[in-house]
Amino acid sequence: MCNHSKTIFRCNHVRLSEKPVRICLVQSDYISGVGSEACDEVRSHPLITVRQPSECGYCMDKRIRLDQTLKEARALIAGVKAILKGSYGMVADEVVEVDVDAATEEAPDHEAEEERDIVPELDPAQEFLRKKLAAKDAHLMMLGNQI
Repeated sequence: MCNHSKTIFRCNHVRLSEKPVRICLVQSDYISGVGSEACDEVRSHPLITVRQPSECGYCMDKRIRLDQTLKEARALIAGVKAILKGSYGMVADEVVEVDVDAATEEAPDHEAEEERDIVPELDPAQEFLRKKLAAKDAHLMMLGNQI
């Protein structure tokens, strides 16, 4: 089990060195001609592990391609906005958030008074007890004046 140095990148990909830092007895016997087989076990040790603050080559290439695609998309959107602005004279440059409650129209006062006349006000405690007593397992509950 030869010890190889290990590099851990910011993207959490790991790369082991090709050459061992320390050769094991099996590999040293093979190099000297005493052993019949080379060591094929790769191992790393925490003392020879290095954290790299950058991304690995694969992730860096992937990020560069993604950035390029996003740059092309932004340029395409800007071009379409320019065409629309030229055609219609106005384009929303940014997203406008609308408050849904503020956009709905409130009912006139006379309609609100009519609704109050139609629906009587209920006592919350009485309504709660009525619903609980109507439940199928109401006989298991101690509700109301059953004590």
